[in-house]
Amino acid sequence: MLAQKADDIYRDSNDKAKQSITQRILANIKRDENNVSGALDYYKESLALATEIESDFYQIKTLIPLAGMLIDTDMEEAIKLLKSALTLARKNGYKAYTLESYRYLRLAEKRRGNTAASLQYAEQEIALSEVIQEDTSNNELALEKAKLHSLRLEIELETLREKNKLDKLELARKNNEIEIAQQATTISELELTKNRYASVALALLLAVCLAAILLIYRRFMLSKQHNRELDYLATRDPLTNCFNRRVLFDLMERDFARKPKPEDYCVIMIDIDYFKSINDSYGHTIGDLVLRGVAKTLQKCVRQNDIVARFGGEEFCIVLPDTSSHQAMRIAENMRETIQVCRFDDIAITCSLGVSSIRFNATTPSEFIDQADLALFKSKSLGRNRVTLWSEALARAQD
Repeated sequence: MLAQKADDIYRDSNDKAKQSITQRILANIKRDENNVSGALDYYKESLALATEIESDFYQIKTLIPLAGMLIDTDMEEAIKLLKSALTLARKNGYKAYTLESYRYLRLAEKRRGNTAASLQYAEQEIALSEVIQEDTSNNELALEKAKLHSLRLEIELETLREKNKLDKLELARKNNEIEIAQQATTISELELTKNRYASVALALLLAVCLAAILLIYRRFMLSKQHNRELDYLATRDPLTNCFNRRVLFDLMERDFARKPKPEDYCVIMIDIDYFKSINDSYGHTIGDLVLRGVAKTLQKCVRQNDIVARFGGEEFCIVLPDTSSHQAMRIAENMRETIQVCRFDDIAITCSLGVSSIRFNATTPSEFIDQADLALFKSKSLGRNRVTLWSEALARAQD
């Protein structure tokens, strides 16, 4: 094997930098052969050499694949290595390796169930991707400017050439008065030629400028559209198109922080009755169809400023600003009746609902939702397919 022979040569010559490279190459080969233990040994040896020669770049190139192999067997060590790679990449301004570190950290945190950390790394990954994309756009713009500068120099050179011809003709006119008329005609023709070249060059310059402007504008619009799509995906549940749980709590935290706190503000918790039986009987595809159908029905039942969010599983949460508890109960009852008469792939379903109002003195969004969730539990305990308003009696009974 060539890599092994090269490693032996560098080991004999004590060239630790090149030996670190060959150890990493051998590790990649073992990894591709699914020889996990062999690959880990080579990666660790490569990392030790890179650390010994104090090469941040070689450490980064070894840390990331080593961590990638450890994710399935030693999650804590993998995350530790990835954070080390991230620190070195940031320190040296290696944006590509910083981006790769974010991606592996996002996947690692997601795999061990740390959704908040995974989301944070995802946001940093998106932000750095946009920076890299902007750098690429700036480089392309610089290239276009260089082309324009080159074109301008060519035009100036052509103009100088024409001027040189005119100077020679003028000298010939002075030396030979007999040829004055002929020289004047020649000069006129050259002037026309120069003007023609200038017109063509100007038209070409304008065309190039227009093309550059159109390219920059197109990239700007694509980037803007991409940002809008990312913002939309970050706030929506992909299955039901409702707001996701993170956006729900962000909005409620904002409303609870308002001074003064709103006087009329309600929340409804909704749970699809016997949803597990639907999944077990008809399959998850039909279950997803039912979730989408219920979400669409709820969105039709609310007002423009109301918020419909998927809380999790078959549960939905609806925020009703500027709404009294009596109004909220009417809205909830309308939702219950509407869903009861709907058919989703010829499947009849019902929902249980719980309602709470800010007048019941909840101090945080979580406590507010817990009140509505307790009322929902009461609806389910009373036989489902009903609406219950939270009260102190419910809370005492729960205690």
